[in-house]
Amino acid sequence: EEEGAMLDKAAEHVIAFNLAGLTNVENDVWFPWLRERLCGDKCTETIADEYRRQLGTIIDAVIDEREHIDRLAYAVRDQAKMASVSAIGSSKRREAIANVAEMSASLATRFQAMFEMSAERILVPAVALIVSEKDQRAVSNKVIRKLGVLDSRRHLVGMYDAVLDEGSTKERELFESEMPSLAQAMIPRWRRKLYEPTAGMLDGLSAGKIRV
Repeated sequence: EEEGAMLDKAAEHVIAFNLAGLTNVENDVWFPWLRERLCGDKCTETIADEYRRQLGTIIDAVIDEREHIDRLAYAVRDQAKMASVSAIGSSKRREAIANVAEMSASLATRFQAMFEMSAERILVPAVALIVSEKDQRAVSNKVIRKLGVLDSRRHLVGMYDAVLDEGSTKERELFESEMPSLAQAMIPRWRRKLYEPTAGMLDGLSAGKIRV
């Protein structure tokens, strides 16, 4: 039961907080902004109509894949909840934990493939080439306002941890150059006060305390 409860807490943080926050930002800020700047009238560079259509098709495909990912993620969330219910019996809980492991692997694979094939190779370079740095900073501020002060701080801690886990000197230097020095200095405090109370259970998962 303790293992199932730990898994449920971890799924709640990753899916109901991290992924839900990402989805809201993408749907309300990021995807509309991409369409305006890469495909619409607010594009400040001269782009052939054919290229605009191609970029629009790629954005549509990313949105469609994100919807599939969200459905899979909430299926993981449901299975994690089931793993924490003592009334269903130990065999059903073990089955739910196994389902979480299998679906989580599929979720990670689809997210990585989407990022590598569309975002990293096409959309990010297109934004860097076409959109001014001023507009890029403006949308970053919109994202922070959309998340809210407390949530944006928790997301920032998680982002910093992900950069460290990646082990890439380039990614770390990029993070340090783009993030204000005050925010970076506050990360240890935000981790202790805001992040660990909700995400601390993930340490139990990485330590191998969840077994099928």
